[in-house]
Amino acid sequence: MTQEVHSLWLRAGQDANPHNKIIIYDQIIKLLPEDTEAMTYKADAVLEINEPQWAVNLCNQALLVDPDNAHAFYQLACAYTVMNQFDEAVAYLKDALKYSESYKEELATDPALAPLKDYPPFVQMFDKPT
Repeated sequence: MTQEVHSLWLRAGQDANPHNKIIIYDQIIKLLPEDTEAMTYKADAVLEINEPQWAVNLCNQALLVDPDNAHAFYQLACAYTVMNQFDEAVAYLKDALKYSESYKEELATDPALAPLKDYPPFVQMFDKPT
């Protein structure tokens, strides 16, 4: 099974089509139902097809398995940004940063977060430690 899952991850990484990625991530989740990485990467893919509520549901599932999952919090922030719920987006970004400071570099360049660039609470995240 490990080899099959590895093969699926390789396929997902090589496929540029979000619909195909979703199918592949579903296959991984079917084999490993608590694979939070597959859930959060699927959330990213569903955001690419403009399904933010679906992404929120996937991230919440991942957080049930791993309450400290930084990637789930980051994807929640992206989903709430798409839904123009900026306060929630910033709150989830702060959670993501609490568990992984490495996201700080992505905040200014991630196109999913571009609508936040002039939002004062988002701008303040660069002025103060999180």
